Amino acid sequence: MALRCFSTPLGLSASSAAISRFDKPRVTSVATSRWRGASPIHAAARFVGDVRLLFIGGVEDPIAPIAMSRQLFEACNVPRAARAIWYAEGAGHLRAFETAPHEYEARVSHFFAHAALGSESLR
Repeated sequence: MALRCFSTPLGLSASSAAISRFDKPRVTSVATSRWRGASPIHAAARFVGDVRLLFIGGVEDPIAPIAMSRQLFEACNVPRAARAIWYAEGAGHLRAFETAPHEYEARVSHFFAHAALGSESLR
């Protein structure tokens, strides 16, 4: 079973809808010009339905601080059990993997394993 996944300014999401075992996971960056001027809170609120979300941030991130990612996490219209959030200690903006590669890999692997199974809870 493959997952369609999206890397967004809001986190990592995966949906088990319309999955075929021959699909390869697609990673799409939405940090393009079409997102300029977009409201992250409004975009987060558009995550609905059978979606699993993983928010990854850095404790030392001055660009997207913990309070901001927490607001985005809370704004999603996805059941709380279908979303998770993790902050890498000592990581700055987009530096979670560099700062804690083993924990990053473990958390992302756990996320995709549970999302692929359609698990009710990602925790």
